[in-house]
Amino acid sequence: MSAPRLVPTRLGRLAVREYGAGAAAVLWHGLLVDSGSWSRVIPPLAEHRRLIVVDGPGHGDSDELARVTTIARCAEAAIDLLDALGLAEPVDWVGSAWGGHVGYAVDAAHPGRLASLVAIESPTEPASAAERRRLRALRPVLRVAGRGRFVVRLVAEAQLTDYSRAVDAEAVAIVRESLRRQSRRSLSTSIASFVLRREDLDDVLVRGSAPALLVASDDRGYWTPHSLRATASRRPGARAATVSWTRMLVPVEQPAALSREIVGFWRDIAP
Repeated sequence: MSAPRLVPTRLGRLAVREYGAGAAAVLWHGLLVDSGSWSRVIPPLAEHRRLIVVDGPGHGDSDELARVTTIARCAEAAIDLLDALGLAEPVDWVGSAWGGHVGYAVDAAHPGRLASLVAIESPTEPASAAERRRLRALRPVLRVAGRGRFVVRLVAEAQLTDYSRAVDAEAVAIVRESLRRQSRRSLSTSIASFVLRREDLDDVLVRGSAPALLVASDDRGYWTPHSLRATASRRPGARAATVSWTRMLVPVEQPAALSREIVGFWRDIAP
């Protein structure tokens, strides 16, 4: 992985790596992993865009997330990032899970800054009661045990299918290395900020105006293809797509299928 550029924002310095050329597309990863989770889709997407690949606050090579914050605050940090990079023209946004939530907020609060929005495994509903209970129990474990084997196993089970964990050692390594680059405090604070305190984002999604592609997997049991279509129907013109044989880390488990969906969407909305 190349050395990043560190860009100051209101949530600390964010690490950015760039690939490709042309119109800019920002890639913002999901919670508890980092920009390494995009490694398998960067080559095909970089053939079509200048990719701005971000480590979100508290993740990867970005500064530690020292205090509890919000998705709206992340959206403001994203605007800081775009301004610092001189990206005045609308950019394409590709967000996975948390990254999709941040994209919803950017699009709603800053009309005209996004040329398009792709949100992957980013349901608008708050985390379920069961998920909140599980993560509340995990937070003290993270503070004490940090990023040991037990935590890696729990996160990998949540984000990767049983098949991937059995046969794709590189996918598990992406999760493990992402956790290794986060501090215990950032891990705990991120869960509190972006899962336990996450509110319903349906209204935020609906207020956005950029052409949107919403992508779900078929193995999570949370954002099902049916609920995905229901969510997409509430945003005029939004497109829904399901990628099979994957759980939460769609860019890791099914990079070819996901890349085809994204590139096809970009082509369809091109002037």
